[in-house]
Amino acid sequence: MATLEQQLAELEQKTARLKDKIKKQDTAEKVVIGGMMLAYARKNPNNAKRLLELMQTELREQDLKRVQRAVSELNLVVGNAELASIGNHQGGNYANT
Repeated sequence: MATLEQQLAELEQKTARLKDKIKKQDTAEKVVIGGMMLAYARKNPNNAKRLLELMQTELREQDLKRVQRAVSELNLVVGNAELASIGNHQGGNYANT
């Protein structure tokens, strides 16, 4: 029969394992949702622009630095759409500009 100290140690280990499992699940959810948001933004410049706005207002400066590659990619999506829009308004003829 285990002593009270042994039982307590076992419960503390079990608690630590459960907390670790919860943390891993939380991280996995964030990765999946983040990937979905990036895919959503890549499909439509308006989505990309909105996600960039959210990132600017909701992320801490240090986190923005961590996702700089994604920010640059989304800025390209938005910028390319704006260039295409300008080209469409000018009839798409860049030779005469």
